Amino acid sequence: MNIRSLIINTPLADQMRPKILDEFVGQEHLFFSFSAVISKIDDVRRVVSKAKELKKLYGKTTIIFIDEIHRFNKAQQDSFLPYVEDRTIILIGATTENPGLEVIAPLISLLPNLPLLFIKRKRNRDHC
Repeated sequence: MNIRSLIINTPLADQMRPKILDEFVGQEHLFFSFSAVISKIDDVRRVVSKAKELKKLYGKTTIIFIDEIHRFNKAQQDSFLPYVEDRTIILIGATTENPGLEVIAPLISLLPNLPLLFIKRKRNRDHC
């Protein structure tokens, strides 16, 4: 099957649907992203403050993605607890470490642990 017939036979909505996180546009009011490597507690406070404001104004829960969450110290991780508990934020943390050892127990108890497995090269080509 060539690329032209694939495009012609694929619905426009499927062609235009975002395939990676960077392709989601216009949802900045819902999704904050930062890295635990370079972020400080002030960054956490700023994002949580904005999330609280959005919750109050629109009744919407903010999604926060933290890359390398294991790099945050205990106090930084603790700072998210009340806002995860009251559903002001949905916290998504990525780590290359064992979360059971590197993420504080109260957060682990509130967040599902979804391990991402290696995708074999052949399977990768089938979905491109």
